Amino acid sequence: MENYILSIKQQISGEKKYEFRNYKKVIERGVGICSQPCIALKYLLNDNEIEADLWDLAGHVVVEAEFSDGTK
Repeated sequence: MENYILSIKQQISGEKKYEFRNYKKVIERGVGICSQPCIALKYLLNDNEIEADLWDLAGHVVVEAEFSDGTK
């Protein structure tokens, strides 16, 4: 059902890309714009008690993680 909803949204808005916020959907889909794998990685790290943040660097998204020993 989700694909039909996304398709209708794209037709109404004219927007050709969609960014999943649920990291499990990102992994399931297997492809996406650059921020989607970063969103997936951030939440996978957070779910495993590793502090991680997303950073937008001139339109490109990266993940910064801090591990228990203090390294980033």
